[in-house]
Amino acid sequence: ERDENLNLDLANAYRDEGRMDEAARVLREGLKTLPDSVALTAALVSLEVHESHFEEATRLSEGIARRKPDDLNAQRIYFRTLVITGNNDVAARVGRRLLRTAPRDADLLNLNGLLEQRAGDFAAARRDLELAVEIHPNDLNARVNLGVTLAELKDPAGAKVQLEKAIALGADEPQVHFELAKALRALGDTQQAQEQLAIYQKRLKQEADQALAASKAAEAEEALKAGDRQRAASLYREASAAQPENAALAYQLATVLGNAGDADGERAALEQALKADPKFVQAQYQLGYMDFQAGDNTGAERHFRLTVEQVPDNAQAWVSLAAALGAESRVNEARAAVTKALQLEPDNASAQELRRKLATQDPH
Repeated sequence: ERDENLNLDLANAYRDEGRMDEAARVLREGLKTLPDSVALTAALVSLEVHESHFEEATRLSEGIARRKPDDLNAQRIYFRTLVITGNNDVAARVGRRLLRTAPRDADLLNLNGLLEQRAGDFAAARRDLELAVEIHPNDLNARVNLGVTLAELKDPAGAKVQLEKAIALGADEPQVHFELAKALRALGDTQQAQEQLAIYQKRLKQEADQALAASKAAEAEEALKAGDRQRAASLYREASAAQPENAALAYQLATVLGNAGDADGERAALEQALKADPKFVQAQYQLGYMDFQAGDNTGAERHFRLTVEQVPDNAQAWVSLAAALGAESRVNEARAAVTKALQLEPDNASAQELRRKLATQDPH
């Protein structure tokens, strides 16, 4: 059985690969066993918000808040969900109540400041956001919100300071660059304002490409469920073309093409995945397997070595490396790789069988 941490790790792994349905399934299964887990609820609420399932996110967050009225983090999940989904009136009431309980909680101060900003009470927003930044100077969200508030209060110099610090901390949303461009223009710095506008437009395009890729990938998943591999492959190809730096999309395309028997297409998609992310271990391993099947033992060895470097505790990767080395008549190295596999998994049948075969071979 999976404990809380294992459920979270598995869900995050699925989410990183873009397999949102699988991530949600894991989290829901975890909540059946641990219905009051704040961490699992927070992860599922975050996923539902990401997928724009706002009603479900609100239901889940309100449920944990009702069941755990004295748990600040459970209440925080509900408050944050209300803010994200734009339920401002209810959020304002919940936020003020929580802030009375924890008046120096930087996260609560930031969210309350954001709500005050939305309501047009910029003086109150400034007080809460300045305190949030004072308590947590590295909170880029608080700095962005403070920068926007200062701009509304006709303080472009202060806005510029906060927005530049937010960007230095990692804020890269299009709107941050747009707000900074406005502050720079108000200060008379036209050149830097144009540079920020160019970044803003670039980020907008990236977000549009990401949204298109996500939409096509979701359609591809539905096509797969319906058994239409050809349509799924076409949709994944469109998704990957829209977001070529997304290794997970390229790998999903490779998987569909491989299942359809298109080896050339599968290899091209796997190579695209590795171009996007040289450490994408699934693509690395699959290319090794394809090379091995094609009799390219040197290529297989190279890919399998890169695989075990990234996942040294994966017994099957060591077995595959051993098989490639054995095929190259490098018996001693193959035996060493099999030994490593059996240290990790003593009952691994593939490793045991390969060890028996290697024992009969002449190492010279």
